[in-house]
Amino acid sequence: MMSRMIRATLLAAAALSAASSPALAQLDPAAPHTGGETAAWRVKREAELKADQGWLAVSGLPWLKEGETRLGSGPDNEVRVADGPALYGVLVRTGNKVELRPAEGSPRVLTPADPPFKAGRTFVQLIRRSDLIGLRLWDPGNARKLAFHGLEWYEVKPQYRVRGRLIPGEPGKTVRVANVIGQVNDYPSPGVVRFELEGRALELTPVYETSAKSELFYIFKDGTAGKTTYAAGRFTYSELPDKDGNVTLDFNRAYSPPCAFTDFATCPLPPPQNRLDLAIEAGEKDPHRAH
Repeated sequence: MMSRMIRATLLAAAALSAASSPALAQLDPAAPHTGGETAAWRVKREAELKADQGWLAVSGLPWLKEGETRLGSGPDNEVRVADGPALYGVLVRTGNKVELRPAEGSPRVLTPADPPFKAGRTFVQLIRRSDLIGLRLWDPGNARKLAFHGLEWYEVKPQYRVRGRLIPGEPGKTVRVANVIGQVNDYPSPGVVRFELEGRALELTPVYETSAKSELFYIFKDGTAGKTTYAAGRFTYSELPDKDGNVTLDFNRAYSPPCAFTDFATCPLPPPQNRLDLAIEAGEKDPHRAH
């Protein structure tokens, strides 16, 4: 376990990095493993959660109806923010198009690729989930963010960093994945990763989270779920397979999904084939049981 002094140093470094580099959010769970590197990765994980646009700061996710939606701090707005102008502007949804008509400034069309804009102290960004279009709101003064006192983790154990083999699936293979808002989406998948852990032959089906297909994303649930880890499951990543199909799974870097920290997330849930009965006592523990 790190001493308090080392931990404080790492936290300070992570906070400075978060303030100066937008790349902090791009954590790399597939990086080379040592106990020290995993400890530093975990500090970055906490810094990411506590950032002004981290999951602990998420304060709302209103879905936009067809037509006009008023945005501002005033009580007569459909979407209210913490402070700032009584009326920041009006959002107009026409089908899949959303236009922002600010009270001051020129109208513009919003897309999910746009960076968040600020209404008072609140950050606002358009998101799309199938036919749903909404606004993700981050309030740096959110009570959950201010009350956060850190995560708890299992001790780093080398035996939970395992080598696996990707068994390729059929070209164009997809996996149906439900999410917490009741949708079911098809994720592209390269196949099945087989590995051994605690003397047992296991397998997980990874998916590609983004169109870049730069890493493998594992949405899984194990025997610790609802006991010492988040009940709905956890996430982890690995690098793409090498030329022989080998991948490395590091469960020391398994972590809780965003919905463990906010009610305003749209987390994917583990598909049936990724629900393991083995208790994987590694990685991040349930934040609701941490304090």
